[in-house]
Amino acid sequence: MQISTFSQKDDTMISCQANLNSNTSGIALALQFYTAGNLRCEAECIANRTTESSEERTTMRLIFIIVSLLIMTCTQFAFAQTFQPGGHLLLRDSGGTLIGQVVGNGVSVVANGHNVILTPTPSGLVGNIGTISFDQPNCQGTPFIDRAAALFSVSWPTEIIPDGTFRIASSLQGTTRTMTSDYNVALKQCSNFTRIITALPTELGPNLNAQFTTPFMVAPGVIPTAPVAVPLTNRVVMFLLVLTLACFGVTVLRR
Repeated sequence: MQISTFSQKDDTMISCQANLNSNTSGIALALQFYTAGNLRCEAECIANRTTESSEERTTMRLIFIIVSLLIMTCTQFAFAQTFQPGGHLLLRDSGGTLIGQVVGNGVSVVANGHNVILTPTPSGLVGNIGTISFDQPNCQGTPFIDRAAALFSVSWPTEIIPDGTFRIASSLQGTTRTMTSDYNVALKQCSNFTRIITALPTELGPNLNAQFTTPFMVAPGVIPTAPVAVPLTNRVVMFLLVLTLACFGVTVLRR
């Protein structure tokens, strides 16, 4: 009986040992799978990060190339030599007030009923002659325009005098006169000397430099053509005529 009992105990121990060995092997195998899985995940993560980094570098390169091309294109447009036909230009003063249509280096205006081309300068408007002559010393007396100087301009002869007003030729028929002083418009200087010229008489024009302030500005545009209007005096006459006829008609009908 004892022998049988020991034999059963030994079998039980052997079975437990076998189960323990089997469990140990299973744990080791599980650890191997776990380790292998972690290693695989880490490898995949590294591969993904490498791929993302590569994609980021590729994207940055594309952005750099696009920006470079845009900069090159803008630079070419900025420094390219261009040309296109220009249109009508208007001259305005610093406050935006219209002065006239730009014609060459001058501006077209109508002064005292004459078509005049004036020259805009940094200090204001000047005429188209360059000098104006006086029959008394120190640029006093009556101003005249030298007909010989007026021949070089297609404009109606006009020039500015020292007080800032314009003198406009009242006639193109000159007379021989003796002048004793000249006013140089560009130098703003009066010189006394005697000379004989064919003098054009002048009339007082507006003081344009008191009306317009510098600096002048050139802008595209066309002076609008004003509609032809009946003068106010004619309107008054027409109104009075209609009123008279109406009163006369009422008087006749009452009879």
